[in-house]
Amino acid sequence: MKNPVFRTLYLVYLGLLFIAALVVLGILWKKLVLFQRSEEEKEITEERLRREEQAPQLFFMEYAEELNAQTLASEYLADHPESLDTLQTATLYFDELLAKDAEGCKYYRANEYSDENPAYLVELSGEKLAEVKLAGKGLNWAVEDVEVFADAAETVTADIPDGYRIRCNDNLLGDDHIAEAGIVRFPYDKERETFGYDEVLKNEIKWNVYSAKGFLTQPEVEILDTNGSALSQEETADIVLFGSADDSTSDRDKNKKDFVRIHPDEKSAQKLQDAATGFLEAYLIYYTYGKSGIDDHIAAAQSYCFAGSPADKSLINAYEDSVSWAYGHTNLRNEILQLGNPVMWADNCCSVDIEYHAYAKRGGEELDYSRRDEMIRIMLVDKGNGYKVYAFDVSPVGQYF
Repeated sequence: MKNPVFRTLYLVYLGLLFIAALVVLGILWKKLVLFQRSEEEKEITEERLRREEQAPQLFFMEYAEELNAQTLASEYLADHPESLDTLQTATLYFDELLAKDAEGCKYYRANEYSDENPAYLVELSGEKLAEVKLAGKGLNWAVEDVEVFADAAETVTADIPDGYRIRCNDNLLGDDHIAEAGIVRFPYDKERETFGYDEVLKNEIKWNVYSAKGFLTQPEVEILDTNGSALSQEETADIVLFGSADDSTSDRDKNKKDFVRIHPDEKSAQKLQDAATGFLEAYLIYYTYGKSGIDDHIAAAQSYCFAGSPADKSLINAYEDSVSWAYGHTNLRNEILQLGNPVMWADNCCSVDIEYHAYAKRGGEELDYSRRDEMIRIMLVDKGNGYKVYAFDVSPVGQYF
C-alpha cells in the first residue's frame, strides 16, 4: 500500500466499485418504484373497474329509493297522453298502491339487461310496477326511460240527453267518446197506431251514451246541460256513472234507470204534478164508485184529458167493460206514497209517475180497494193550450224505470 501507483489504482477501483454500486442501487430503486407504482395503478384500475361495474346499479338504487307516488304518476301520464287522469288522481292511485304492501318494492335486473344498456325492474306485491332503463358509461349514468305499469280499470258510462255533455276530471268528453247516439227512451209503445205519439210529439228528446275507459281511479264526473251548467247530484241520481272494465251493454239494458232525464222548471213541474194528482183522484173515483154518479165521474176524469186521446178512449172503454157493473164504493181515500218529478220526453210532452194505495168504503166498512201499492204513469201533452193528459198506464210498483 506504500506503492503510490498501487494505492492510486486501488482508490480508483474503490471509486468505480462505489459508483457501480450506486448505479445498481439506483436501477433497483427505480425498478422498485416502478413496480410499486404499477401495483398502485393496478389497484386503482381494478377499483375503478369495480366502481364502473357497480355504478349503474348504485345509481339505480339511489334513484329507486327516491321513487315515490308523484314520480310514478308523472311518468305514467307522460307515457299515456290520452289518459283523462290528472296528476292528482294518478298520484292518489300510486299512493294507495304503495301503501298496500308493507314490505315495499323489490328490484331485479330486467331480461334485456346488458352492461351497455342496463335495465331494472321494480316489483310490488309480485307485480311489475316499473321498468327503468339507464344510459351512460363509466361512472356517469342517467335515467333514459321509465315505463310505469298500472291497472287502469275504472270506466265511466253516462247516458245523457242529446245536447248535454259530460266532464271527467275537468276534461270534456268529445264525440269520439259517444258509444251510442240518438237513442229513443220514450216509455210508451210508439208502434201502437191508436196512440199516435208521432203526431203530437214536438222535438222528441233522444239520448247519447258516452263511454270512457282506462281511469286509474274513479274520476270526478259532472253532467252539463245545454247551457253548460252542471246538474245537481239529485238530478243525476238515476244514472250509474261508474263500473268495471268488463261492464256490458246488455247488463246496462237490464236496468233502465241508468240515464239522465230532463225535468221542467219548478213552476211547470208543480202544475204538471197537480194535473197528474187531480187526474188520479178523478180516475179512482170513477172506478171505485161504480154506477153511482158514473156520468159525472167519467166527465170529471175526462176533463183532464184530450178528447179522443188514448186516455180518453181508455175511460170510455172502461164504462162498459168494468165500471158500469162494478160494486159501488164511497169515501175514496187515496194515499200518495211517492210523487215523482215530471220527466220531459219532448218539448211538449212530460210524464209523472205516482206511487199510491187506494182505500174505499162499501157497506160502511173501509176496504183495501187497490189491494197493493200501485204505480200510475200519466203522460201529459201540450198541443198549444196547456198540458192535458194524453195517456196513462197502471202497473205494480217496480215496473217503471
